[in-house]
Amino acid sequence: MSSLASPLMVLFLAVVGFLLRKTRLRTRLDTLGKINIYFFLTVVLSNSFYRKGIEISDALISVSYIFFATASLAILIPMLRELDPPTRASIISSSLFPNAVNLAFPVLQATRGDYSYASVYAVTAIVFQSIVVPFLGGTGNALSYSLRGLTPVLGIPLGLLLRELGVNGHLSFTFGLLSDIGILMFSFVAGLSIPVGNKWVIDKRIALIGTWRILVSPAMHVAPFLLLIMLGYSLNHEALAQTLVEAVMPPALINISYAIALRFNVELSISSVVVLTPLGAVAGAILGLLL
Repeated sequence: MSSLASPLMVLFLAVVGFLLRKTRLRTRLDTLGKINIYFFLTVVLSNSFYRKGIEISDALISVSYIFFATASLAILIPMLRELDPPTRASIISSSLFPNAVNLAFPVLQATRGDYSYASVYAVTAIVFQSIVVPFLGGTGNALSYSLRGLTPVLGIPLGLLLRELGVNGHLSFTFGLLSDIGILMFSFVAGLSIPVGNKWVIDKRIALIGTWRILVSPAMHVAPFLLLIMLGYSLNHEALAQTLVEAVMPPALINISYAIALRFNVELSISSVVVLTPLGAVAGAILGLLL
């Protein structure tokens, strides 16, 4: 574990971000979020794949998320058919798409000292979200808006290319340093992004989202791993542990941005983030420490 992105620093930056929510810095949240997604996430992914390459476990992690997401869509869409489209879209979006980067990476760095497998999970979730979300509200007009979020995926071939070519120690150190700074930025923005004020609700819709994120999600994610064991293959314990930490993460902040852009139920999307972020963070930290 890097001394820069130590558990203490990760927690400290999250607290600092939380305390600065009512300052002018919060007006720069959108800019900070774009820096995290377009620059730091790309660097973090490049560094992860440069250091570990591609493994069979990576495919299993992607399959695990895709299985969860597609099965959830198949269940939730008919289950929620009586609700108005904006509310239905917000519930599905909040249930399927977790805070896979800004919160998950710092939690894993703090509890396990590694998030390399989680980077595979994050890429899969980002790609799936970018394709599916515009259609939840019954329109594909915002697809171009969503596809911009795919930029960090370029970090994967870049990291693999650098691994194949080999890089000198200075470049390797720089990548590692920038990745650590990225983790701290993710943590800071996670704290800063918690909505201010009391314009949020707690009702059965939030209960459904919370149940899906903290109970249903990990149960579904573990299914492909169990199938692999039943077929006689060995289990990558670290890959499973990081996948399960990701599986219980709360709804992503970007769900609010999608809700605004695509005219979902914005109040419900905000409420799910506010109410479930502390629960998901605690659940993820517990799993990260115990698994």
